Amino acid sequence: MPSKVDIANMALSRVGARTYIQDFEEPSSEAAAVKLWYDTILDQVLAAAHWSFAKRSVSLALQGSAVAPWSYEYAMPAECIMLRYLGDGTSLVPFSVGYSPDGPVVLTNEKNATATYTYRVTDLGTWNTAALQALELGLAGAFALPVVGDVARYRLFLQQANGIILDARTRDANIEPTVIGQSLPDWLAVRTSGSDPIVTNMGPNTYGPLFAIAGAE
Repeated sequence: MPSKVDIANMALSRVGARTYIQDFEEPSSEAAAVKLWYDTILDQVLAAAHWSFAKRSVSLALQGSAVAPWSYEYAMPAECIMLRYLGDGTSLVPFSVGYSPDGPVVLTNEKNATATYTYRVTDLGTWNTAALQALELGLAGAFALPVVGDVARYRLFLQQANGIILDARTRDANIEPTVIGQSLPDWLAVRTSGSDPIVTNMGPNTYGPLFAIAGAE
């Protein structure tokens, strides 16, 4: 499987860069662009779909005292990129992501809660082909403007990356548990109708954002 330097060079090749890199720390404009964007694009690709290689389930650890309307406050799992759902995913378990002095927390009324989430996988040897392609194209889109100043390629590559991610989401629908016949509880619906919703993720059909494309219609 390709290394992160390989993926970066494949992305540079797509945009028509004149030179490739040997290391992220080398003193070149290409390496500077790679170092600037690599982690951000990697995290966005991981969060944007429910990749099977990045799925993890754990029992959450209680931490601190929850604030109303929540009964329990749990520590966010280490290396969590995106919470997918609490429980087994077949029943809607409301929760919110909050912040404490010790870092992000999960707030819920679920006792002994378990969480399924996407974790940060940096070993590309475990990534599947579709995710690697989305990572490469996302990087190519990020490099197209600063490296070669090509707006058309910038838009094309990010559109292609989004297409791969949307295909992955469609496949997720046949694999991930689906909440059926559930509706938002009245007490939560009222509180989430304002400008500052307390529920940030309600179930297994929630994803991180696609790549935003400036100037796209």
